[in-house]
Amino acid sequence: MQVASEIEAGKSYTATLPYRIAGAGDVTIAEACFTWSGEGPYCFDGFRDDRDAREVSMDLVTRNPNRYLLAGFVKYRANGHAKESNEVSAAIRVR
Repeated sequence: MQVASEIEAGKSYTATLPYRIAGAGDVTIAEACFTWSGEGPYCFDGFRDDRDAREVSMDLVTRNPNRYLLAGFVKYRANGHAKESNEVSAAIRVR
């Protein structure tokens, strides 16, 4: 996951999730999902999907100052079946 390690509470920041879906055929990313130190997952459909780079980016806002392990994964459909990617994570500090 790509995300700034220092974030200001209440301000928007971008989290980018790489994905690799081998041999899945026709794939549609349905949602980007995030947890903050185990709280969640919160899933959203307002993401940006860069298919060439194979990554999903999402603007997030964290209002509570603290240290978190931000984790994320994508929900997708492949060959008519709903699936989830592996989870990736990064440590962040919200001030």
